[in-house]
Formats: sequence, C-alpha cells, structure tokens
Amino acid sequence: MAFEPKFEIVETVGCKGWELYDVTGDYNVTTNPTGWGTPNPGRGANYTITFYILPNGYTTGWLITLTVYSSDYTTFTITNPDGSVTDWFSTLGSTTSYTTDPAIPLIITNEMLGLLDTDSIVSNAYYFEQNITVALVEYTTSEDQLIVCAQCCCLESMQAALEATDCDCKNKKIETAMKATIFFDAAIECMEKVDVSKSAELLNKSKELCSGSCAEC
Repeated sequence: MAFEPKFEIVETVGCKGWELYDVTGDYNVTTNPTGWGTPNPGRGANYTITFYILPNGYTTGWLITLTVYSSDYTTFTITNPDGSVTDWFSTLGSTTSYTTDPAIPLIITNEMLGLLDTDSIVSNAYYFEQNITVALVEYTTSEDQLIVCAQCCCLESMQAALEATDCDCKNKKIETAMKATIFFDAAIECMEKVDVSKSAELLNKSKELCSGSCAEC
C-alpha cells in the first residue's frame, strides 16, 4: 500500500485552540504499510504540509502552510479567509519549537484564526484537509469533524444553573436544558454517520437553545 499521512485534531483545554497531531505512524509491512519510512517517504525528508480548515456554512476558510526540513518546521504561515497572510513562524520567533515528532502537536490558537485571546473556537462542523508534498508527489487526506468544546461548556453551565426547586410550568428551564442536550447528542451521532449537513443543523439548534435565542425557549 502507498504512503498515507494521517492527522488528528484535538481541542485544547479552555476551547481556545486546536492541537494537530501526526498519527501516520512508522512503516511496518504488516501492521502499518502506509506509515513513514522506507519504502515510503521518511520523516527526515524535506516536504511541504498544508491544512485547509473550512467551517460548515462558509465558502472560504483558513489555509495553514508549513515547510519541513530535516524533521523541523522552517516556515509557518496562515492565509486567512480575507486573503491576508500572517507569518507565524517569524512572529513567534524562537519562543516556540516546531517539530514533526508525533508526540508534539502543532498548536493553532484562537488568535491565529483572527479571534481575540479570550474567544472560544466556535462550535460547528469543520472540514479539515491535509496535503503533504514530498519529492513532487502530493498525498491528500481529509475528514469532517464536529468542534464542540464551547458548546459542551455551554450545556454544562446550563445544567449547573438548574435548581432542585425549578418547575417547568414556570420557566421551562428543565425542558430547554434537556432539548439542548438531546440535539447535541443527535449532532454527534449524525457526524459519526457522516451526515455532515444534518449534524451541523442539529448542533446549531442546540446552540440556539443554550443561548436562549430560540423562539421555543
């Protein structure tokens, strides 16, 4: 089987960023024939990596571009949806070490995506596409993923605000919390069944209930 790079997106604590992990693994003829290493490209090769991140409902996303030389990142830029480009490698300088070590993630913060340092990453369905070009050959992998950290926090706060004396005949707090949670769980299930559009719709319904902007609340 041919080389097949794999990646994993993990939401950071506090919902203010992502950790991007290389989970390709090392080549093994039996257990991992698509991994790094002979006869596939090696980790020490010089190559270019791009990550394209597109939120559901949008036509333009972010393009993260990295170049790798001898296992270390040597450039790191982000092209924003408005077309502007930020050189984060130069901006961060020597304060951050970049490496292709699979145990060390590339961290993408809210500020890198044009948000304030106090902002959470918006909960939504996101399309992630990774391209690795090595020796003039391009390898592409992609996946859709629900980013839900902020919505989980919202639901937890909503449930924690309930009182044992709450009565739905007065304020509907219990019913609203239950509905928001049910729509959230349904969104997760639909994403697992690769129904991205429906998953995003259900997540948005949960967000509306949680924020109190839903007309039924």
